[in-house]
Amino acid sequence: MAPGVGPLPAAEREIPVADSFARYAATLEPRTLRLIRLALRAFEWLPFPWRFSSASLDARERFLSDMERSRCSLHRDLLLMMKVLAGTHYGRDDRVRVAVGYEERCEIGGDGLDQDPGDAVLDPRDLEPAAEDEECDVVVVGSGAGGAVAAAILAAAGLDVIVLEAGPYMTRDTYPD
Repeated sequence: MAPGVGPLPAAEREIPVADSFARYAATLEPRTLRLIRLALRAFEWLPFPWRFSSASLDARERFLSDMERSRCSLHRDLLLMMKVLAGTHYGRDDRVRVAVGYEERCEIGGDGLDQDPGDAVLDPRDLEPAAEDEECDVVVVGSGAGGAVAAAILAAAGLDVIVLEAGPYMTRDTYPD
């Protein structure tokens, strides 16, 4: 996490990322929480004989760079998980949202009524382009965790966004645990 860039607050000193994650972790299924704990322990002990949390800032930065360039997909996946957890909980802080200009909300259908997103029914045929040519401000490739968040933030900022996805259509019932 950045040590405070421009109007953004510093991640370690000013934003309680660990506190936010702890509140989130309390809501998780036991199996999911066990897997995350295992991944966090692996991340902590991977730079054996020293622990990640007790290393100097320079040593941690080198370790993260090495993980990002690693040929081992498990190293890259573990690093991605850490980035998602830290980034998500950093971004939930009100000071970060104000600095970025992002307002967290959930709307379905534009009628202003609060709904559970799981109750929304979306027909995949509605996702077909209206014509041969589409015009937009931004194209996001992939609707996974990063692409979905990027598309939502850009659309909330007023840009016309198209998301391209090659994977199957997933609903709450078909999404894997």
